[in-house]
Amino acid sequence: MATLADQRTGSAPVSWAYFCTKSITGFMYFGLLEAVGASTPLARWCAFQLLTPLVKCYHLRTAGLYTHNMFVFSMVHDLILSTLFFGFVAGLRGLRFMLAMPVVFPLLSLLEWIGFKLLLPEAKYVVKPIDWVGQVATFAVGGAMSLTLGLTADQGTRPLHHDFVAFICVLLWTDLQFGVTHCMCHRVLWLWKRHKIHHEYGKGELNSMANVHGDALDEVLMNGVLVLPILACGWFRLYPSTLPFLEWFYLIPFSHLRFQPSVVNLMAFFEFDLLDMLLCQPRMGAFHTIHHEVVAINFSVFGIVPDSVCRAIAGKFSTLGSTTLQS
Repeated sequence: MATLADQRTGSAPVSWAYFCTKSITGFMYFGLLEAVGASTPLARWCAFQLLTPLVKCYHLRTAGLYTHNMFVFSMVHDLILSTLFFGFVAGLRGLRFMLAMPVVFPLLSLLEWIGFKLLLPEAKYVVKPIDWVGQVATFAVGGAMSLTLGLTADQGTRPLHHDFVAFICVLLWTDLQFGVTHCMCHRVLWLWKRHKIHHEYGKGELNSMANVHGDALDEVLMNGVLVLPILACGWFRLYPSTLPFLEWFYLIPFSHLRFQPSVVNLMAFFEFDLLDMLLCQPRMGAFHTIHHEVVAINFSVFGIVPDSVCRAIAGKFSTLGSTTLQS
């Protein structure tokens, strides 16, 4: 089976023409689903179970990842997560929204560990020492983010295609913010000394535990920038529904997931990901995984904002005397 380093479909930045075309098409597609009444959680769950097996079988064969065991694992993995998502997580509102990631992330990690044991019995599932101060900081930021959104979001149901537009906007905002901040963490020496702890998960070692491995200040900085879109929505009285942010929360852990190339990386808008599989396009969840193997590239999290933009903006905030070779 191909290694992570061989799965180069995730290493290239997303084509802006393709991303814009796919976004416009997605808006019309989800609007059509809304118009014919096919946007209910049950309808979306059924559509997920019908569409993903065919697309994944084609994708795995095209990417050279197909084995019978991998396909079965992929199907069971996504059946469990889709059932949890559409049956429980997507309905979280208010304070209950804070349960989203504490429920989803441990399950993602457990399924990944099972995948290691079944599919890669000779590989080692690396769990590096955890800085609990960093984890308290991470979950504090994440909790504040979830609480703020849960309390300020529209508690009603918005049209699916409206939520899709909000999701695209959040992706763009996050990619720019994270990409510039992340690039600075590689350029500015005192930031790099803290950020490089996260990069202890290097070639061949990446798994979901990398999401919770890092220095406290670095964790706050990297995760703190993700709070800004939520605060901005509250400031401008936009009050979006929780769905776009829930999908965003769901996508982020895949940036470190070992079996990311073999499973569906989205739920509410899963067709957005299936289209990338069908057309052999870079998948958003795969972009950052390559960063842990080739450290000086792929600074944004989804690959929408190119490295050249991240470097250009980050360079305005760092002096030549403080840069490192990791830029």
